Amino acid sequence: MNDFLLELRYRIGMAKQRSNSAKKKLGGQPFRTVTERKEFVDNIRKEVLGRLETARAMEEFTKSEEYSFFKEKFKKGMFCRYGSDLDDIVHVSLDDGGVQVEISEEAKDTKNQNELELIGQLVKSLSNSLVISYFEAMGYLPKDFSRSAEVSTKIKSK
Repeated sequence: MNDFLLELRYRIGMAKQRSNSAKKKLGGQPFRTVTERKEFVDNIRKEVLGRLETARAMEEFTKSEEYSFFKEKFKKGMFCRYGSDLDDIVHVSLDDGGVQVEISEEAKDTKNQNELELIGQLVKSLSNSLVISYFEAMGYLPKDFSRSAEVSTKIKSK
């Protein structure tokens, strides 16, 4: 009988240790059980896998001539013009090497601090928009990423 009680105490002690270990794993997290946390993590993994598979398929399709038009839009890029002048102040495009930025000679030569800041903001804004749009379109980012990025940028700037 004494051995039975010792074994029972040992098992109860081990169960408490496992329970304490599980509580430590959950720390300040909003989960009641380790199983609940595991399900949450599994759902994230499924979502990420879905996004990666979408991106892989987009890369595969857009390499073919039939769907090459899709990437061509990004290779043409985005630009900013001012007034009736048809010269781009800033032109941003994507190629296989990354982001290409072209700034007009007139804009490069300016000494006006306000104009320099404006040009810097144009480059930053056009580059961000183009890259985020590309990654959303190719499936690397969730479709609503740019809207959530805009919101967080507005919050940070306030």
